[in-house]
Amino acid sequence: MAGEARSGKRKERPVARIEEVLCTGCAICEVVCPPDAIEIITGGSSFTGVATVDAAICTGCNLCAIDCPWEAIQMLESDGTFSDYRHQLQKARGYV
Repeated sequence: MAGEARSGKRKERPVARIEEVLCTGCAICEVVCPPDAIEIITGGSSFTGVATVDAAICTGCNLCAIDCPWEAIQMLESDGTFSDYRHQLQKARGYV
């Protein structure tokens, strides 16, 4: 009952989006993804593969984007804007 009194609508979570030209296929994102929403697909023009995200499984936790050393992952909000997770990134790296 109390939850319904707030807004009645749940905010949609952002979804990871891979910038394929920056992705090296290092698989760090695949390893850190809690719901296993990321998979490295081999073949094509990449020797090591490219990460892909199953948007239906992605929980928007930002861990893949935080841990990507190539900054190849961004979190995309449902309205098409990019999520700002810099504070979470700084906290994870011990700056805050």
